[in-house]
Amino acid sequence: MHSLRVDSRSSVVARRTVTWLVAAVVGCSGATVTDSVGGGDIASIEVTPPSSSLALGAQLPLQAVAKGPDGKIVSDASIIWSVKDPTIASVSNLGVVTGLALGTTQVAASANGKSGIAAITVQKTPVAAVVVRPNHIDATPGVHAPLTAIAYDAANNILSDRAVVWTSSNDGVATVNASGMVTAVGPGNATITGTAEGKSDAATITVTQGAVATVSVSPGPLTITAGQTSQLTATARDANNNLVTGRPVTWTSDNAAVATVSSTGLLTAVASGTATVTATVDGKTGTAAITVSNVPVASVTLQPPGANMAKGSSVQFSAVVKDVNGTVVTNCVVTWASSNTSVVVVDQFGVASAVGAGTATVSATCDGVTGTAPVSVSIITVASVTVTPSPAAVLTGATVTLTATVKDANGNVLTGRVVAWSTSNPGVATVSSTGVVMGVAAGTVTITATSEGKSGTSTVNVTTAPVGSVTVTPSPTTIIIGQSTALTATVKDVNGNTVSRTVSWSSSKPAKATVTSSGVVTAVDTGAVTITATAEGVSGTASVTILPVPVASVTVTPSSATIGVGKTVTLSAVTKDANGNVLTGRTITWSTSDATVATVSSTGVVTGAGSGGKSATITATSEGKSGTSTITVTLVPVGSVTVTPSPASVPIGQTVQLTATVKDANGLIVTDRAVTWTSASPAIATVSPTGLVTGVTLGTLTISAKAETKTGTASVTVTPAPVASVIVQPPDDTILQNQTTTFTAVTKDAKGNVLTGRTITWSSNNTSVATINSTGTATGGAAGVATITATSEGKSGTATLHVNLAPVASVVVTPVTATINKGQTVQLSAQARDAATHALAGRTFTWTSSNNNIATVDSSGLVTGVNAGSVTITATETVSGKQGISAITVK
Repeated sequence: MHSLRVDSRSSVVARRTVTWLVAAVVGCSGATVTDSVGGGDIASIEVTPPSSSLALGAQLPLQAVAKGPDGKIVSDASIIWSVKDPTIASVSNLGVVTGLALGTTQVAASANGKSGIAAITVQKTPVAAVVVRPNHIDATPGVHAPLTAIAYDAANNILSDRAVVWTSSNDGVATVNASGMVTAVGPGNATITGTAEGKSDAATITVTQGAVATVSVSPGPLTITAGQTSQLTATARDANNNLVTGRPVTWTSDNAAVATVSSTGLLTAVASGTATVTATVDGKTGTAAITVSNVPVASVTLQPPGANMAKGSSVQFSAVVKDVNGTVVTNCVVTWASSNTSVVVVDQFGVASAVGAGTATVSATCDGVTGTAPVSVSIITVASVTVTPSPAAVLTGATVTLTATVKDANGNVLTGRVVAWSTSNPGVATVSSTGVVMGVAAGTVTITATSEGKSGTSTVNVTTAPVGSVTVTPSPTTIIIGQSTALTATVKDVNGNTVSRTVSWSSSKPAKATVTSSGVVTAVDTGAVTITATAEGVSGTASVTILPVPVASVTVTPSSATIGVGKTVTLSAVTKDANGNVLTGRTITWSTSDATVATVSSTGVVTGAGSGGKSATITATSEGKSGTSTITVTLVPVGSVTVTPSPASVPIGQTVQLTATVKDANGLIVTDRAVTWTSASPAIATVSPTGLVTGVTLGTLTISAKAETKTGTASVTVTPAPVASVIVQPPDDTILQNQTTTFTAVTKDAKGNVLTGRTITWSSNNTSVATINSTGTATGGAAGVATITATSEGKSGTATLHVNLAPVASVVVTPVTATINKGQTVQLSAQARDAATHALAGRTFTWTSSNNNIATVDSSGLVTGVNAGSVTITATETVSGKQGISAITVK
């Protein structure tokens, strides 16, 4: 073998590669491949291209040319290909390099000790397009919404390792973070753009104000003086506490007498008091508490300004209150006072009363401002006291009011003087401090009124008041024969006062009840009696009912008996009192504890019922007392058993409830017999002890129900389990236009068991976006969203399929060439195609002419000849920038 020599064409190889090249020449690496055996004397090997870059996963063919010492190509040279770092790239025996990992390495072509080197750099696959989804967001301030950006290479493969830079066209409307999370900030529109390696796509966001959740009013609470105004402001916020603006506000006041509010929120204080102002925005309300105070009081003036009074007389003062504006204040609370209450006292209404000789000052105070009036009091002595009426008359227990008139020496009536009243005989009549006389007992008494040593009298005659009413209690009342009860008579005079008078008693029917002189009634015989009490010709009555001796016990005979169904036995009942005496003529009520076992008539005749085998208690009741007898009804054997439904069907794994109807030998339905259930073929269906059948496998069998010696059957068919749900996988998928994806449908029964072999029908709700065939393979059409539905036995499941715009690889304009005359037109059309030359629908184009002086083109591709010559018409796809052309000749 020739020794390795590096000529000038490979001098770029570093010395550290010598060992690797030797290994490459001798073929000692798994990354070394040989294309053939042979070759003559070789002087050099040239590799083209000498340096290249390729994408990760892409392939690049290299060419190696071996030359002899004469510079001629050695066509039969045996070329050996090798790679320095097989983790970065591999090379085939034909020199095709494949990028495996990011980095730089060298590929050698060797033959007969000579080598050529090519430098290879493996780079990331470039981004050809970026798709952002969703492409539009509607939100309210504060809402967060995620965006996803998917990078594609030129072959529409997803590039998952590419960094995406997110930007917002208007941070005042929406912001976006590094992960694509969009946050709505304020009303408006913004564009959110995702960019990867210079390629970008965008989504729009429209932010609208959210619904009003709260309304606040400021300032609030507010204190304001009557007559002043204040501007209120209503602030509306949504559920996220964001401001909501531009909404109409309705203002109201709950007390317009205190404060009013305009449609713009201008508050006007009317009068002192409190009010609540409410602002309503979109049905939500906020309030402010308003307190209105009066204008400060400046002066208080009393009328009259002063007074000279006699002791015992009075004067009405009034207070005129004015505010700082000189306006009379009418709603101010005035407090009255006297500087010397031993001379003058004044009440809350401003009435001053003279009580002693001397001087005093009457004052009126409002809101801390006081006005005064001087008062002088002199004494006028009492000369006479006259009492009226005189004489006077009153009944015992009743009252009459006397009046004392006090006069001075001139015969003038003196008011406000203290008068003392007295009686000559309190046993006949009393008198109050105000002259009210009450009759106590029949007789004559003198009533005296005294003031300041002077007295007047009236003679009062007291007579006894006649009886007005007699009431007997208790009434009505009841007693039992032989017992007694005491009645009470209450006597009142004509004035309604209770008095002590002689009472006589009588019975309307002494044969049924007697009454003593003290009102004690004794029952003799059953019936109703009226007892009367009389005083001074006035009577009162009580109604008394005499009852018989009560029943104490009831005995039923026989105390027990056994009968057959439909058979009878007659019972009798004896009633007795507490002393054991038999009571006749008493009403007996008969009842049974279980009418399905035995019935009883109103005369005690018991009849066996049902199917027998049970006991019932028969009860006789009289006046709340009872006696019983136990009746046993003998059993009737089972006559038949019927199973329903029959026939019946049940799906595999599900259940159906069978019912066994048992009748006795008399044809009556009985429910107290034990029933045993059996399945003729448990491998097809099982049956529980209660008749619940469970389907196991397809087939038909007999289910039996046995009670005593009788058996009933039902035919049961086990059918396939119906489809209860359909689940489509994947539930959400994304493809590009013209791409396909396959969905699968899983059918399950009601218990969630997977069902196989069921027919699936596929459909798309938007065939312009995506179509789907009978095997579940969907093909992308126009960009958008389609719902894929899988249906089996009337049950459906759905999946969402997003179809995104495919990257445009080329634009084809037709016709490619055209010749028109000056002033004529030709219609061009443009079609976008993907890398596989599939037509891409829904794309827009911009049309341009290379020379508008020769031909113009409008936005629809209509070309118009202007002057003779040649021109190029270009259609540019607006998203990708890809272009197609048409050559136009104008004659």
